[in-house]
Amino acid sequence: MPSPRRLQKMHKSKRAAKRRGPQVSIRGELEAARRIESLLKQHGAEIFASVEKFYKAYYFRPRPIARMLGEMLTDFDMMKRRLREGVEFFRFLRLREASN
Repeated sequence: MPSPRRLQKMHKSKRAAKRRGPQVSIRGELEAARRIESLLKQHGAEIFASVEKFYKAYYFRPRPIARMLGEMLTDFDMMKRRLREGVEFFRFLRLREASN
């Protein structure tokens, strides 16, 4: 068990961290956004091509299609959601093909 003096220091540092917390996390998020932006500039086309390939390979298998259809038949809200996602997915594929 830490000494009382050590506990007091820990408590003070926790309070200070709470005050600085949002600033630290915002800086971290900005740095992460800069890294992502850099990656997209260098490898954006390759990344999106890989995403498209993965989506086609995964979602066009019989098991995921059957699972989604089962969900849609049992839950109306899920049917609306899945249909909306499907429209977005095919729109994404169509835009990718048009840009190539």
